Amino acid sequence: MMQISREQFEALSFDLDAELAAFATALAAHASTVGVAAPVADPLVEAVHSAGGYTVVDEPAEPEPPLIAVSSLAAQKRRQIHERAEAERTVIAPNYPQHEIDTWDQQLREATVFTADAQAVVPLLSAMAAARGWSVSQLAARVMQKAAEFAVAGGEVLGTQQALEDSLDQVMADLATGMIAESEARTQIAAIVWPEGG
Repeated sequence: MMQISREQFEALSFDLDAELAAFATALAAHASTVGVAAPVADPLVEAVHSAGGYTVVDEPAEPEPPLIAVSSLAAQKRRQIHERAEAERTVIAPNYPQHEIDTWDQQLREATVFTADAQAVVPLLSAMAAARGWSVSQLAARVMQKAAEFAVAGGEVLGTQQALEDSLDQVMADLATGMIAESEARTQIAAIVWPEGG
C-alpha cells in the first residue's frame, strides 16, 4: 500500500481513483492480446497500482520550537532596554570626541567652583578659555548651560529606561505571585518597548 501525502493528493490534476480503475481495465484487456504494447499511465497511477492501492496521510505538523523560559525572555528584554538607552545617550552628544567627553566632569566641577568664586583656580577652564580667546567667565557659563541641557536629555533617557525596567519587574512579580499566567507574562514582556520618538 502506497502512502500519499494529503498535500500531494489535493494537488493532483486528475481523479486518482478513476485513473486507477481505467488503468486496471486497460491492463486486464491487454492480458488477452499478443504483440501489443502494454498500456501506460501517469507514473503515480502506475506506482499506486503496483503497490496494490494507496492511503492519504496527513504530514506531521512541524514541531513548535521549544519556548524560551520567561526568565530568559525578561533577561533579553532588560538587555534590549539597556542597549537602547546607551544608543539614546550616544545620540545626545554625537559630535563630541571621547577625549572631550572624558573631561566633562572636570569642566563642570571647575565651572561650578568658578561660578561660586571668580578667584578660584580652574586650570582646565583657564587653558580652554585662553585657547579659544574667551574669558573664563564666558566659558564657565557655557559649560553650565551645556551641562544643564545634557542633564535634561540624559534624565529623559534614564527615566524612560527606569520606567521600562519597572514595568518588566512588575510583570515578573505578578508572575511569581500567580497574578498572571506564563502566557500573559510573555505577552506583557513583548509589549514593553522603547517609546517611538523617545
